[in-house]
Amino acid sequence: MQERDDLFTELEKVTLTPDQVAACRPIVLHIMELDNVITGRMTKLRNEANIEIEKINRGKRSKSMYESGAYGDDSLFFDTKR
Repeated sequence: MQERDDLFTELEKVTLTPDQVAACRPIVLHIMELDNVITGRMTKLRNEANIEIEKINRGKRSKSMYESGAYGDDSLFFDTKR
């Protein structure tokens, strides 16, 4: 991402003729399409990671409830595996 930002910074400093702009337009449009693909993929991965993190946190909460001692020292609680 840093290299990409550096390239765009350099491109902003360059002055092109109208012919050069027309020649580069298809390449720029293709790069912009790829940005959308990359952004979409990153969003999908972030959402999947959030779902998995929530599953882990839910398991930790369940485990801490069983281990908290809220049931008393004399009682035993058995749960079946789901």
